[in-house]
Amino acid sequence: MLAKTNAAFLNLYKVSKDDLVVEHTHTSMAGGCYHVELAAKYTSFLSSYVKALTLNEGLYLTERIPKRGGFCFFMDLDFDFVDDVATYTNDEWQECYRLCAARLQEVLKTHQANILAKQCQDEVFDGDHVVDMQVYYGGLRMLGSVKPPERDHDPGWVTTKSYTLLDKEFLPLPLGLDNIEASVACLKLASIFNLEGKELTHPTGLPAALSATVTRRPRHESTSAITPWIYEAYGHDSNVIKSVKTKTAGVGRYVLVELDERYCPFQQREHKGNRQYIILSKRAGSYQKCHDHESCDDLKHHPISFADLPSHVQNILLRLTESNDDDDTDAPRPVVAGQDFRKVNDALGISHDDWRDWNSTAVATGHQLWKEATQCILHPAVVHPVAVRACVLIKQDKSVHKICPDCGADVMSKSDAKKVHRAFSQDILHTPASLNSDGKKTPFQKFTHTVLEEASSQNLRRDRKTGDVYAPVEGLAFAFEKLCDAKTWVQNLFADNREFESDVSNVDKLVKYLQDFKNSAFPFLTTQRNYLGFTNGIYNTVTCEFTELAQVPEDFGVVGKYLPYEFTGMTETPLLDGVLNYQFKPEVHDIIYMLLGRMFGIRDHFGVMLYFLGESGVGKSLLIKVISACVANVGVIGGNLEQTFGLDALYETDLVTCDDLPRNISKVFSQDIFQSCITGGKVNVAAKQKRAIMVEWTTPLFFAGNWYPDYLDMGQISRRIVIANFSRPLQEDDPSLLTRILATELPAFVHKVTRAYNDFLLKHASHSLWTVLPQYFRDERDELRMDRDPLLRFLRERTVYMAGITTAMAIVRKEFAEFFGGPAPKKLNHSSFKAANPLYQITKVKLCKHCRKRHLAGCCDRYNRADSTSRDVVENMQFLDVNEEMSIGL
Repeated sequence: MLAKTNAAFLNLYKVSKDDLVVEHTHTSMAGGCYHVELAAKYTSFLSSYVKALTLNEGLYLTERIPKRGGFCFFMDLDFDFVDDVATYTNDEWQECYRLCAARLQEVLKTHQANILAKQCQDEVFDGDHVVDMQVYYGGLRMLGSVKPPERDHDPGWVTTKSYTLLDKEFLPLPLGLDNIEASVACLKLASIFNLEGKELTHPTGLPAALSATVTRRPRHESTSAITPWIYEAYGHDSNVIKSVKTKTAGVGRYVLVELDERYCPFQQREHKGNRQYIILSKRAGSYQKCHDHESCDDLKHHPISFADLPSHVQNILLRLTESNDDDDTDAPRPVVAGQDFRKVNDALGISHDDWRDWNSTAVATGHQLWKEATQCILHPAVVHPVAVRACVLIKQDKSVHKICPDCGADVMSKSDAKKVHRAFSQDILHTPASLNSDGKKTPFQKFTHTVLEEASSQNLRRDRKTGDVYAPVEGLAFAFEKLCDAKTWVQNLFADNREFESDVSNVDKLVKYLQDFKNSAFPFLTTQRNYLGFTNGIYNTVTCEFTELAQVPEDFGVVGKYLPYEFTGMTETPLLDGVLNYQFKPEVHDIIYMLLGRMFGIRDHFGVMLYFLGESGVGKSLLIKVISACVANVGVIGGNLEQTFGLDALYETDLVTCDDLPRNISKVFSQDIFQSCITGGKVNVAAKQKRAIMVEWTTPLFFAGNWYPDYLDMGQISRRIVIANFSRPLQEDDPSLLTRILATELPAFVHKVTRAYNDFLLKHASHSLWTVLPQYFRDERDELRMDRDPLLRFLRERTVYMAGITTAMAIVRKEFAEFFGGPAPKKLNHSSFKAANPLYQITKVKLCKHCRKRHLAGCCDRYNRADSTSRDVVENMQFLDVNEEMSIGL
């Protein structure tokens, strides 16, 4: 390979292989080798090299691997590690290090794509004697490469691996910071640099700070217009252009034409792959290139300058290589205003006072944030004499690079990088980090930009779980009202947008974006759930105190629910009272009001749920609709509740209701989950495509139905449900009743029920609820228990307490079967006997096999000690219709 470059200073250092002072070093390069004597010419060489980099000349330093030899030395500037040997030498060395860090961070990736790397990789190396395996696998290593992230922060590895000489016995000679003079002496003995020159216009030879392979397919008419000229200029008259792509290299853009051609005129044979290209650049023109064989590098000797290109090709080339996007993606934009910069600065460990105004620039590899500051971003204790442009490069591979023009660069640890990513990507950047491969916004990114602009201009909020959109109430800073669900809002925003309609998945993508991604331009709605907002102020549902509008603090936040009514402080609800007074006595509906107030936030350990029982049309659902109108998020349980993931839609709501209890509620909503939700226990919540989480349930439950829940009850269910039985049918239905209650009584209802709950807690917070409830609720509890426990109903209706009477369990089982007209279970639940009467005792007795009485000496003429059997009996219980065969005498 010939070394072509306009860096003329290299001619001063060009040597032949025979002139090299270090033996046994692999230096066979077709373009020649370059040697710099450390003692005599090193400083001037570095100065010239710095100037060449400053002028954007296309060159870079590489290292060669010895196939075999007495010793070898790998010189490497590690930009990811601050304690580099380069830090401890002269000023010229530091300046070179600074420019390399800024310009050649991606050069290793660029160079490995070059043919020479492939050639070296195919060589047979002495793997046991290679110091740096990255060099071994890569074929070449550049001055200015980046080591694997896991090794960046291992000082031991850097000291012993990066800067190690091997003597003739292949023993390591460590170079470190303990003995600088000895290290420099070793460097002088082994200072061989091979510089591979590249044409300035060569894509892989440009300074590669932002170099990346980018694919963008031009329009069909552009491809058609270029094709005839390529056929004429390069003689490909019988072949087809496979693809035309626009790519970037360094700071420039070029067009890559891939030929669907296997025959190589230089090799006079077909290649295995389609690896012939035409490169067109508006800076240099065009040339042909082939990757299949090293001899095909001669194809690069047929350049055509840009000025010699036909005018129509020049115009096409200019159009393809210049941005045609209305959005200037690379233009710097300020970070969102507010306090978000503090999160960024905390993650970086820098001062808030000096780092307020970050600028964000989207690049092909991620996002670059920068700021002019005197404080060093790498060493916060260092203050530069003048402001420098400090950068933070947030890459799509999740790594974060801090760059100081004067001090170099550093890769942050994974834990710190996560903090920066969290601060930047979620709170700071206006748009998602995913750019198109050419660094421009994708269509989806444009859509999200439209979403964020619309939300920011309207001061909208969104629900953290559903993505539902909320709009501010005019004149009330503390109030937001639901505008619509996320899907409807997206559809309305992009109505008649042809680009949006071209992909049917755009709606679902944006809805998911609204649900999952944080962005300060469209924040999630965060509320104070114990506050309700009214037109004239805010109401605290815990303290039952009202704050007038003029006294509401400016930084209060957002209320849990806004009710568009005036709060008067009254508690009179005649319409609602009429419904409850028709069904219940005053002491009963007072408890109902108390339990309704409890639904604004449970602050007790009663572990109960309010349940309305009754036929349809008796007013049960009316109360559920009234209380639902007072909270922001209501979860609903119905017969179609998803059994595996159903809780995911319920656990973050303010209230869970069921206005028509399914007859098979135990299959829809399992008994163990039902009990845990009532008692405030821990519940495992599973979500689709997410990890299940364990939560402590705090959301109140409010059910209504035509029948009792079908859960198996041995006392654990009936004591958790406070039942209000709407037993009286309404004489006349009033379809406007709910509307009138909501329009005239809602503020009074809120004040009434929350005060009732507060007053009840002041009196009975330390008591068991069932000991203070009216007898009506205890009777309803027993009815539920008997409905779910047939044995209990049988015992209460057919037996009576009688001291000294013992009844065999077999007799009980027989009577129980006759009572219900079916077979009785083999084992009756003992807790049902206790529930029927605490004085019923179940014991085991020995009976004589002959007389069937207690097995006692002399019980009958045939008495024998061995002739006995054990039987379960119930003591102190007698059947109402008793006969001699039912009882055992004492």
